[in-house]
Amino acid sequence: MIVPLIAALLLQAGLVPASPTPEQAQGPASPVSQTEQAPEDPAQQTEQAASNPTPTQDISACAGSVVYVYPQTYSLDSWGPSLHRYTIVFVAEGFTDSAKDILLYEQKVVEAIDYLSNAPFARCAFNVYSVRLKSNESGSDHPMDCPPTYKDTPLNSQFGDSTPGSENHDERFLLLDVHDRAAAQAAASCATDNYDQVVVLVNDPAYGGMHYSHEGLVTVSIGQGFENVLIHEMGHAFAALGDEYSGDLPYPQGWMIDEPNLTTVIQRDQPTKWRVDALVPIPTDLNKLRAVTAFANLPECDLKAMLGLWEGAAGFQNSVYRPEFTCRMRDARKVFCKVCTKCIATIAKAKCDSRPTLFVPALGAALKCMAGVLVRIPLPPCLKCLTAVGSNEIAGVELSGPDMARIDIGPLPGVEKVHITTVDAEGQSIVVATAERSPAGPSSLEDPGAMFSVTFEIEPGAHYTIEFCPASCAASDFAFSVRLFVNGEEVGLL
Repeated sequence: MIVPLIAALLLQAGLVPASPTPEQAQGPASPVSQTEQAPEDPAQQTEQAASNPTPTQDISACAGSVVYVYPQTYSLDSWGPSLHRYTIVFVAEGFTDSAKDILLYEQKVVEAIDYLSNAPFARCAFNVYSVRLKSNESGSDHPMDCPPTYKDTPLNSQFGDSTPGSENHDERFLLLDVHDRAAAQAAASCATDNYDQVVVLVNDPAYGGMHYSHEGLVTVSIGQGFENVLIHEMGHAFAALGDEYSGDLPYPQGWMIDEPNLTTVIQRDQPTKWRVDALVPIPTDLNKLRAVTAFANLPECDLKAMLGLWEGAAGFQNSVYRPEFTCRMRDARKVFCKVCTKCIATIAKAKCDSRPTLFVPALGAALKCMAGVLVRIPLPPCLKCLTAVGSNEIAGVELSGPDMARIDIGPLPGVEKVHITTVDAEGQSIVVATAERSPAGPSSLEDPGAMFSVTFEIEPGAHYTIEFCPASCAASDFAFSVRLFVNGEEVGLL
């Protein structure tokens, strides 16, 4: 959990199979990374289709989806070009269009932003979008339950594969088949084509997740341990880290181990991926460490944190070694080990290193223009708590009358109206202010976009969102800015 100030700032964004080790058996195990996808057997596909009554829906046209734009990055820096940012698109699975599910999805995206704002990801600047797909039912498929249960959802996610002989015969594995993974990527493209990672958030209380290597996609359930699974899977996705937990399978000689936190090299005279002190025995285990005079009196937690070559990783019981006794890549409830932390920091420095600015008077964002798709931009939860542009003072000036806010946004091609919305006590969205296109008149395909200015009264405790829906698009992508004024004074959206 991060401190309240940072949490408030982040809320501005709106937004190989193996048996568990004894350590994992004490609590939720880490979902695995599916590094290679075996060719699907047509016979198995037919059998699965017969057992699952839910057909795959065609969502490639983005019809009925809602796109969210989060102009701020986790590092609290301003929105930047995708070349210098790591772009994530969250996609909803199993969320209906009920007020309860809409609010739940929006909250879980904000929580995900919160979790990823902490070390070791904190150094990275992210661009964030999300796409809310409408689901006919809440939840996900559970084909391994007795009896099995199925839900009518847009991506047909499922916990485990009940097909005989499947390598995914584990209820922790939150699966999408090849067609539904393509559908998730198509949904992400409703917001932008320039993304690095798609994160499918699944509305189900069961524990699970999956990383699809080389496809830029992970699945995460919002159930118990949601934050741990998310960070574990992002370790795979962001830094190509391997699973560090062991299993019942013997290591097959010749199996390629190229993950930066795993190795099969145990000779000191050969190059290794991380440095092991000369006093640390290899292979490394607690009994061997205790036998070393220099370590004899150290507490067990210090011994477990020593860099060594601890046997058992990548789902194999032998011959594959990990850096420390435990790590988030071994048990999702733990923190990253030193090697994994350094790997993530190295990637962040190369891809998305950020140097935060003090003020961002006008947020800039890029968006893929999809005619007929609703766009939502959540505003900060406390508009009066923002800092005035050009000073270090809080901008919320007390007036004798009501506190007022003004949003200037644009250019927005193909947009006729911009709404400011909030939610009532029942969770229903209500419009509090509207700005219409000026001069009045229909937009055209050559429309360069109009600027909109909308003013509204700030109600204590209310959270506000900007909403608009392009009726037509002159180009596939467009850029726009957002400026916020509180009681007549422009404020930085940091």
